[in-house]
Amino acid sequence: MSTLLWSYLGWRRFPRELSAFEVRRFFSLGPADRQVLRRRFRSRARLGAAIQLGFVRMSGTMLDTLDYVPRAVLAHLGQQLALPAPELTTLRALYRRRKTLFEHQAWACSYAGLRWPESDDVAAVTESLVSDSTATLDRHRLARAAREALIARGCLIPGGRDIDDWIRRAVQWAELADRKRLDAAVPVYVRDRWLPGLLSEIGPGSMTVLEWL
Repeated sequence: MSTLLWSYLGWRRFPRELSAFEVRRFFSLGPADRQVLRRRFRSRARLGAAIQLGFVRMSGTMLDTLDYVPRAVLAHLGQQLALPAPELTTLRALYRRRKTLFEHQAWACSYAGLRWPESDDVAAVTESLVSDSTATLDRHRLARAAREALIARGCLIPGGRDIDDWIRRAVQWAELADRKRLDAAVPVYVRDRWLPGLLSEIGPGSMTVLEWL
């Protein structure tokens, strides 16, 4: 899973553009994949399951909608499964029953070796974010670090709101730890002398020393 398409990581629908290399990389089925698909699903259901599997491998999460599937993906999988590549309307008909969608998603995640994160996974990822936040507070970098940590633990990537909550919690803990270290190292009367200097303005843009730091 180390070659996930990081720019699309965590999305639950196809990006509008996929290169030929990306299609081959994530939606190519090995002999074992094709054998399992033949044994597990009827011919009309194999393509849908294969799309779900390729999407999980590409993004680290489940494909939740078929409003758009790149034609190149349909053609590439259809050729490998010896099936005609259907039009999107035909593919949507496969998932008229939500139960079928859930079955394909569950199978794809299990076959790819991914599961939903549990409480110990969340705790471990949050702890790693606390450590990472000592080097950066950039939330995009921290979000990527969280996703990488999840995949390393064999977990699916949840929605952005969950990850944002973990980042917010980690940053708060890191700031609290910094404050405790500062309180222990610098007396209050010294910090009080620093404050006016930190809030003083420098340069023509009315930037404070604290903002510059």
